[in-house]
Order: sequence, then C-alpha cells, then structure tokens
Amino acid sequence: MNNFIFENSSKVYFGEGCVKEYLSNIISAYGDTVMLCYGGGSIKKNGIYDEVITVLKKENKAVVEFSGIPSNPTYSKVLEGVKLAKENNADLILAVGGGSVIDSCKCIGYGVANEGDVWDFYSTDRRPAACLPIGTVLTIAAAGSEMSNGCVITNEKSALKRAYDSDLSRAKFAVMNPELTMTLPAYQTASGAADILMHT
Repeated sequence: MNNFIFENSSKVYFGEGCVKEYLSNIISAYGDTVMLCYGGGSIKKNGIYDEVITVLKKENKAVVEFSGIPSNPTYSKVLEGVKLAKENNADLILAVGGGSVIDSCKCIGYGVANEGDVWDFYSTDRRPAACLPIGTVLTIAAAGSEMSNGCVITNEKSALKRAYDSDLSRAKFAVMNPELTMTLPAYQTASGAADILMHT
C-alpha cells in the first residue's frame, strides 16, 4: 500500500498511521476549541478515540465531546450539537466516524454559523452564508461525505428526510487510515461497498 496526500477542495491525508502523522499539524490552524463528534462509541473500542484525544491534548485544544449521533442523522440531535457548539465557542467540528456523523456535523456547522432555523436550508429557499469549519477522521468507506458538499438529515417531527448541498460545508480535511476499517463486521463492509456504488 502507498500512502498519499490528495486535495480536491477537501484535503485528504491517506495511509497507515496518518492520524498520528498529520492531525497535529492540521488542527493547529483551527483556534482553541474543538468539538469532537462521534456515534455510538465504537471509536473507543478500535482505539481511534484515544489516538485523537492524545493529539488534541498535545496541541492544547479544549475538547468538547458530542456523542450518540445516530446512524440516520436526526434534526433533534443536530439542534443539541448546535447548542453545545455555541455554548463552548467551538472553532472546529471534528467528525470521527462515517457519513452519518459527518452529515450531522455539516448541519451543526450551518446552525452555528447562521441565524434562524437550520432546517430552513433543507426545506425552503433560504441559503446559509457560512459554515463552521469541519474536519473528519473517517472510520468507514461508504457515502463519501468526507469530501462531498452534501448532507442528509431527518426531521422526526415532520417525518421528512432531506438533503442539502453547498460547498460551504465541504470538510477542510479528511484523515483516512485504512487500518480503521479492518475492525468493521463483514456486513458493514459490504453495506459500505453498496453505498459507494449508489453514490457513484
């Protein structure tokens, strides 16, 4: 396997051990406070949580954790994230996980950087003026949200699932260590492969 760095708006850092190798230098450019977002906690089992926290502490970042993001991102969870990010003056949202975590972070980024109801961007003609910077540490190959300009959110009250695309929400960087995908169950790997084909 050959390590490489690739940039197409979102800058990609790919290869074994790339979190330890690159993350310190990357996040040094993003203020004092990082909101670390993840799902159900598998990142604590595969070791990437400890790896990321070590880097953030080394760079003297204040870390605000936002966990429990569901596999189908919900508007209510996004609102929790917006509130937490605003209360702690987050400078960067760091999504550690797959597409659902990343999509939630993009929506949170819109909610922090713009006044009013963030759901407007998914249901009306209102458009965001900005998005809080998003960074990603990918743990599954699937939807491609780590480099795309889109995100999908479900509003549970109205039972609507909507997408919104804007280059404002493209991740500033995507750190991809293929070793992290090796702990995935076979079914999840197959689902990710199907997801890749559908998005392509």
